Amino acid sequence: MAPEKTDGPSTVPSFAGIKLDTVRSQARLPLDKVIRCTSMLSDCLKRKKVTLRELQSLIGLLNFACSGVLPGRAFLRRLIDLTIWISRPQHIIKLTQSVKSDMRTWLAFLSNFNGSSFFVNHNWIANPSLQLYTAASNSGLFGYEAVFRDQWSYGP
Repeated sequence: MAPEKTDGPSTVPSFAGIKLDTVRSQARLPLDKVIRCTSMLSDCLKRKKVTLRELQSLIGLLNFACSGVLPGRAFLRRLIDLTIWISRPQHIIKLTQSVKSDMRTWLAFLSNFNGSSFFVNHNWIANPSLQLYTAASNSGLFGYEAVFRDQWSYGP
């Protein structure tokens, strides 16, 4: 057993590199990971191009950071899309303005975010008490409809 990977009784144990605060119901990124994310993002924002290997390294780190930065996953998609169909690690990839915008959003999350997020509450409300019903169609005209209590909407 590795002593450095073993915590004694604690209300803030570390699991898979994330601090879990059971009193505050928070998952926090360690400060070293926040600093590393910030550094890598700032470096990429100064550049027009990166290698596939550099981009994959950043994506991996930010994917890990999503454990503590819950809304972050939505801002990984464009970065991941840049790597599709590229296999050579030294391939040069141009960073688009939309990708840089996502990187700036990540920096905002990390600089204004204290590295923690509340655990997601998984107590779902049953549909009969919520009174929300939805439907979608893929035949003929594509469309959707939704009914919430006595209100409804629909669209293509």
